[in-house]
Amino acid sequence: YDEMDYDELLSLAISSDTREAGMHFVFDLVACTIIKRSKIETHFVNGRDLKEVEKAIKDTVSAKKPIGALCIAPAMVAKVLKDIEVTIGTDKETAKAIEAMGAKHIEMLHGNVVVDKHYKVVTTPCYMLDATIMDIYEDANAVVETIFSMI
Repeated sequence: YDEMDYDELLSLAISSDTREAGMHFVFDLVACTIIKRSKIETHFVNGRDLKEVEKAIKDTVSAKKPIGALCIAPAMVAKVLKDIEVTIGTDKETAKAIEAMGAKHIEMLHGNVVVDKHYKVVTTPCYMLDATIMDIYEDANAVVETIFSMI
């Protein structure tokens, strides 16, 4: 897809959501539901092409648009932007790696976000902590609500 509407995104999430143990999937149903409900402008990039990810982050910052980064995504944002405050939860080794990239890691638990006001980036740990589906919903929703308060 080059472009899709919210209903197409939700349909894709439903069709790819198998919920098998240990399964990872790109189109998380909860996240896609929040995206549709909130009408959030969303961009997907090929995560295997790090130059594409870096360009998407830099272009969004240059456009002065907020970024929401969940789970391990704050580490990628930290790698690109360097002097930024982010959270991936409480994992000491990952936090240490983020700090080695020049960013500041702030420990957070579910339902909390870290806001870097300079770059307009909102981060939360989600699956970087032990999590229930309700934890993920609360984390994602906290990011959405925070971003809405910024625009």
